Amino acid sequence: MKNGKALIVGAIGHFLVDFACATFLLRHNGETIWWMELLIFYNFCAFALQMPMGILVDRWPAFPWAACGVLLCAAGALPLPLAALGLILGLGNAAYHLGIGKPLMDAEPGSAALGIFVAPGALGITLGTLVARLDSVMVLPLTLFLILLALVVNRLPWKPQERQEEVNSSFSLISSVCLFLVVILRSFAGFTWPLPWKVQALIPLTLAAAGGKAAGGIAADLWGLEKTARVSLGLSFFCFWISNGMITGLAGVFLFNMTMPLCLKQMHRQFPQHAGFAFGFLTFALFLGFVPVILGITAVTKAQMLILIALSWLVLCLAFRWGHNHA
Repeated sequence: MKNGKALIVGAIGHFLVDFACATFLLRHNGETIWWMELLIFYNFCAFALQMPMGILVDRWPAFPWAACGVLLCAAGALPLPLAALGLILGLGNAAYHLGIGKPLMDAEPGSAALGIFVAPGALGITLGTLVARLDSVMVLPLTLFLILLALVVNRLPWKPQERQEEVNSSFSLISSVCLFLVVILRSFAGFTWPLPWKVQALIPLTLAAAGGKAAGGIAADLWGLEKTARVSLGLSFFCFWISNGMITGLAGVFLFNMTMPLCLKQMHRQFPQHAGFAFGFLTFALFLGFVPVILGITAVTKAQMLILIALSWLVLCLAFRWGHNHA
């Protein structure tokens, strides 16, 4: 992996950015009657807007997107109106994801780097949420860490991969739509696991999700995207089918989350010259999967979860069947 140092910084930064967004926003919980609307607005800016922003990142890749994103997140420490806070935190989160995600996708031919980059985000959100609830947010140290991070990521060296001379200028609409649907399903599933112990085991559950994302990218580089996707989702179905305890439930979550970097890599294959758009297209799908949850659909039955996993398996198989599968 030629960009190992940049990847480590990017992954640590991903944790810090998501941690900061959670703490700076959630410490204001209860200060407005429009709290649900504020959460929707923040998530729209942070995830849905990555798609149009990704087009801008593809157009002007030399702009310091990641550093500017971190500084916007640091501005969340200021006493701002809540609507402005949701806007700058959301845009900062989006800019950081794309500012690291695009050069990473362009520079690394495999999936391992993607998995390692996206993995720490869930842990940052969970820990940031817990810290905000404890009302022990250390605003000044966190802000200083973010400013330091902005200085570091602005100077990250990316070593480009050797490209093939011919790049496919077309894309598979069917594959792109299938990948979009899979990410919607996995986003919704991530908020609605039918596990009665999930509230009491939030940290282990988060670690399983983060570990699955990292492991998925590594496994795909060893055994291929399609095989890893088929096997991981198939085993996830089996684990949830027999999930009467924490071990099988955590294993199911781990295996299910292995598909996230695989979807990102396969989408990049459809748009090899537009990594920013490919990344943002799937984060828009993440937002759509979150919408039913914020509207009150927060639990599904075990049978419904098995149907979601089976649908994900089928649709992901179609994405590989009809997509461009070159590296």
